[in-house]
Amino acid sequence: MHRPARSSRWLAGAALLGATSAAHAERWAGQAEAGVEVDSNVTRVPTDDAVGAPALRLGGRGSVGGDALAGAYTLGAGVTWRDVQDDALAAEDHAILTGDGAWRRRFA
Repeated sequence: MHRPARSSRWLAGAALLGATSAAHAERWAGQAEAGVEVDSNVTRVPTDDAVGAPALRLGGRGSVGGDALAGAYTLGAGVTWRDVQDDALAAEDHAILTGDGAWRRRFA
């Protein structure tokens, strides 16, 4: 028995999802944040050698939701960025990217 290639099964599944989805408006949401802090222990050392410095924080998040396959979905993505305002501590700068998704359906 011949089985279709994996890519063609995914393509058929995506086409079925698009064909069975009801035409409902999507829900969009966004959020942004900014802040300044003075971190008294930038390097997170548990000794008396702690180094303090000011830090800038920026972040944002977006999400979209809608109805699909007799349920509801939500997809989201976000980023948070922290910049320590001391060139000697540049290794403590970081950015965090996040993403999530959910599909909910009532069974009762």
